[in-house]
Order: sequence, then structure tokens, then C-alpha cells
Amino acid sequence: MAESQVPMPIHSEQKPSQSSKNYIKGVLQDYEEHSNYADALKEYKELLTAKDIHVGMSTLGPVVPFKEEKVTEEQREYKPNLAGILLTGCKDKVKNSSLAWREYTDFVVKHKKATFLKETTESSGQVEGEKSIVLTQETKGSDFVDSQSGKEQETAKEKAAPPAGKKEVLEKAQPLKLFDLLGKDENKDSEEFEEAHQDLIHMFTCNSVLESSFPQVDILRHVTVNIDKPDDVPFFMRERALFRYLVNLKPETYDNHFHDIWREYGTYLIAENLLDLARKAKGPDRSIYLVVEKRMFYELQSELQKKTEEADELSTRLSRFASQQLTEGNPNIADLSDIHRPTRLGEMYSQLFDDEWSEAFEALKPNMKKGEEEDDEDELYPNILTLLHSILEESFTFCKEKSTEQLQKLENKIKEGLKVNSVAETTATQSEEKMDVDQSPSRGKDDKMEEEPSQTQSMLDQTVERHSKELRKAASVETARIQTQVFMKEKLPSLLQDEKVRQDPRVVSYVTKCVELCWYMCMQDPPMKLAVPKKGETMDKNLFSFHGRKGRVVNCCVWAALLLHKDGPLVCKGYVLPEERKKK
Repeated sequence: MAESQVPMPIHSEQKPSQSSKNYIKGVLQDYEEHSNYADALKEYKELLTAKDIHVGMSTLGPVVPFKEEKVTEEQREYKPNLAGILLTGCKDKVKNSSLAWREYTDFVVKHKKATFLKETTESSGQVEGEKSIVLTQETKGSDFVDSQSGKEQETAKEKAAPPAGKKEVLEKAQPLKLFDLLGKDENKDSEEFEEAHQDLIHMFTCNSVLESSFPQVDILRHVTVNIDKPDDVPFFMRERALFRYLVNLKPETYDNHFHDIWREYGTYLIAENLLDLARKAKGPDRSIYLVVEKRMFYELQSELQKKTEEADELSTRLSRFASQQLTEGNPNIADLSDIHRPTRLGEMYSQLFDDEWSEAFEALKPNMKKGEEEDDEDELYPNILTLLHSILEESFTFCKEKSTEQLQKLENKIKEGLKVNSVAETTATQSEEKMDVDQSPSRGKDDKMEEEPSQTQSMLDQTVERHSKELRKAASVETARIQTQVFMKEKLPSLLQDEKVRQDPRVVSYVTKCVELCWYMCMQDPPMKLAVPKKGETMDKNLFSFHGRKGRVVNCCVWAALLLHKDGPLVCKGYVLPEERKKK
């Protein structure tokens, strides 16, 4: 029974590299009862069609023991049933099983070449007067006989050779293939050629396996190959042996074939990558197409990006709402997105005392009166300590008043914009008129009607207050600068009468930081609180530390303690100058 015919190239008169003995046939005879025998026999007959092809090199060499670890995945998958039986024979140490496996690997290389030439012939078409050698096998029991005689081969050779002039035109018109390119190389014994040839065989096998895995879908037809020269190849693929071999080619040597060579190389790269994706997906799954049209890909990508942005926006809104529900009126839960949250303000408050306060203290020392400067009891400058603290305390009081005033104005403006008062008055008037006209003995329904406007007004007031606080806090950075300027103009002259001292950069920096920080404290909900001990009180060591000397009774407050809110937990400790202990 004749098998499918594979066109073969005209090969030289040299003897074929494969031995004339059929080692594979001998091993198959020992496994005639095997479940895959019929399929393996069919695959062997397909390989025999490429028996006498010469591919430029042979896998034959000195006879060595069979080693399964050297078997490649390509060899297992090319003819899986035949390869499985031969590998089983090697494990069972069947006679000539190692030679049969070597014969199989040689056939695989030849059959790839034959398949490639068949595809090339079908795509380019036959030239008039040109024919290919056809090898067929006839089966008699388990024997295989070549039915083509030497005379037929000679006739085929004569008919296959095109006229001399037409041959040159053909060579220029047909694209130069990678196998043909390597076949013309005169340095076939070099290590570089060996590696490049093996790399090409690997890539060609990947392409064949990909096409056979998806027979219903011409995957590569949807792919646009953008590789026309070596520079188009991605950097991470430039270490391959075949690339190193091709990159040394001179474009002028191959005329118009140079770009064809690189396009074919690019196609093989894509095929290899797609096959790798199919294997990783535990496939290839023929119900899934690995490649889609470029237009469809961009549409899907755009839709995915749009859906992702919508999901992110919804997630952000939900997170903001949940955070607002938790943090609103609850200072114990910090909003981590707020750069002026209480814990951060505590750090800034402590840093203000370490940096700006110390600089301002040094700026005020030279302005002390001589009598105070020479007095031993005043060596810690309690007057300066009191002055600096009074600036802080006055800043906090100023910011508290201004923030309350600002909040009230915002609420009034929002209510005016919503016309809440007008709606409430209209509702109340209508309710009164209705009660005058309709005097019902039942009071339960009337009481309910009277309560509804009040509840609506209360809900609106709460909403307006919440949004007013949010708006006030959102604009706190800008309003802090404005309030600082107002404080410097209206309040500071009464605290520091000396114009020269007020203009000192160190004092200006201290006052500016005090007002800004106190403004952010008043923006919190509820606002933060400064704890200030009075002179003569017993010092609370939980809230304050000593400054300058130790003692129990407060002389003056150097730095107020910062609380999370009124009567709340401590955020930052303060400092107190105690009274000097009397010497006994």
C-alpha cells in the first residue's frame, strides 16, 4: 500500500550516511503485540520516505551505549508511538535497540528536511519540466521494499534538471531558505556551523509541532514578522547560535535574499515562543487560540484598561468612604492618607522644640537686661522661656478662634447655597396653615408631621458640617499661610515690642512654624489640645519632663504637652522649669 508521497531533492551520488540495515524494523518485530505497534509502523513508513536524502551532515558517529538522558523532547514528540517503542526496546536491551534509536534520530533529521522542501515546492509551484523524486514503500508482512529502481531515479534526475538559463532565473526569484543557506556553507565541520545547524533544526521542529498541534488554525498567518535585519532581533535572543551565525553574513553577498533570511528567522522565533506558551498552558489546547488579530488585541487591551481603571476608581471610593466612616469624629483611628494626621503632627511638634525653639532662644538672649543676665538665679533665662511659650500658647488660641469662625462661615455659605433655611421656613409655614385649616382630634399624626421637618433639618445640618470640615481641612495648607500673616501683623507686636527682634529670621521662623502647626492641630476632628500647667502646681511627670533642673513645683511652662484631644491620650511630652529647691 503506497503512502503519502513526499517530494525529495536531487542528492549527490555519494552513498547515503544511513546504514542499509533496518534496525528499526528488527526492534518493531519484537513488539508486534504492543498496543501502539500499528501507529508506530505507520510512522516508520513515513520516515522511510526520507531515507536517502542528504542534509549536509549526518548524526552517525562511533557506536556508543544508549543514554536516555540525552534523548531530547523533540525526538520523543516527532513520532511519539515509534519513539516510545524504540525507547522501551532500549530499556529492555533488545538486540540492536541502540542502533535502531540512532537510525531513528537520523531519519528524523532527514524527514524534517523533506517536509520543509515539500512545503517550499507547494508554495512556490513547480517549474515546467521539473519533477521531484518520489520514494514509495510497499508492505509485505513486516518487510519494507524500495519499489523505485535505479533507472527510474536516473530518469527523474534528467527530468528534474531545468534548463541552464531558467535555473539562474529561478535561483534569483525564489527566496533563499535557511536550510539552503547552511547547506552551501563550506565549513560544515566547524563548531559554529554545528551549533547553528542544531539550533535551526530545533526551531524548525517547533514550527512543525505548532502547525500540527493547531491544524484548524493557521496561527502564523495572523502574525506580522517585523524582523528584516539583525538589529530587529530582541537583545535577549541574540545569544543563540543561529543568530551569531547569521549576523556574520554580508548583505551584499546575498543580494535580495538578505531580508528573506531574517524574516524566516523571525518566523521561527515566533513559532518557538508560541509553542512554549502552549506547553506552559498544559496544552496545546486546541479550543484556545494563542494568537489573535492585532486589531482585536488592541480592542481587548483597551477594554481591559478601561475596566481596570473603573475598578480602581470604585475601590478608591469605597476605601475613602470606609476610612471616612472610621475616622470621622474618632481620633483613635488615623487616616494614613492624611499628611497632617495626629501622629505626624506630634513628630513635627517635637522637632519644632528641638530646632526653631532653640534658635529663637539664642536670638533673644542678647536682648536681656544686664541685671537679669548677671543674676545667678536667672541663668536659665525664665523670662525668655515664658516669652517663647506665650507665643506658642497665643498661636494656638488664635488658630482655635479662627478655625471655629471659618467653619461657621463655610456652613452658612453652604446652607445659603442649598437654601436650607428657605426650605425649612416654607415647610413650617405650610404645616402651620394646614393645621389651622384641618383641626383633627388625633394628635399622633400631627406630632409625626411636626417631627419630620426637624429630623430633615438635623440630617442636613450634620451633612453640611461634615463637608465643611472636609473642605476646611483640604484647604488647610493654603489657609495656614494666610493665618500666619494675620498673626504676625495683629498679635505678634503685642508679644514682642522690639521691632528688631520681630524681624530676626530665627524668631520669624519660630513664630511661623508655631502658627502653622497649631492651625493643623485645630483642623483635626476633634481638635488637638495643649496641656499647660500653672505656676505653683505639682509637676505631672506623665506629661512633662524637667528642663534645666529638677524639682516638684512648677516655676514656668517651657513647652506645653500635646494631647490627642481634650482630656485625651498624650501625643508628645512637654517641658517644665521647676522652682529651685531651697538649700538647707
